[in-house]
Amino acid sequence: VPMDDCDEGEETNLMQANGYVDIQEWARYLILMKNGRLWGDNATLLAACAVFGLKIKVISSEMGYVHKISCPPVWKIIAKYKIYLIHIFEMHYNSTRKNEDIV
Repeated sequence: VPMDDCDEGEETNLMQANGYVDIQEWARYLILMKNGRLWGDNATLLAACAVFGLKIKVISSEMGYVHKISCPPVWKIIAKYKIYLIHIFEMHYNSTRKNEDIV
């Protein structure tokens, strides 16, 4: 489920916002994450948005793909910060930082 279209409805939760409707499938996903068998993904980035008050823009090496992640408006979480992440396709995420030397 794209996180920037916010078409989930009034009572959406993290499970539903990440496209899971089956509680058993969600539970399996959480166990795999807990045991380190899955890497961070949209669900973990959306959770970070909620916990830290973020809007995240992910810039991917996959053909210039840009993905915006933010909490659905029904959560009433005000984003105070915007961060940018680099996603190296099929590998991992990297943070970015402001470089004062570049004009």
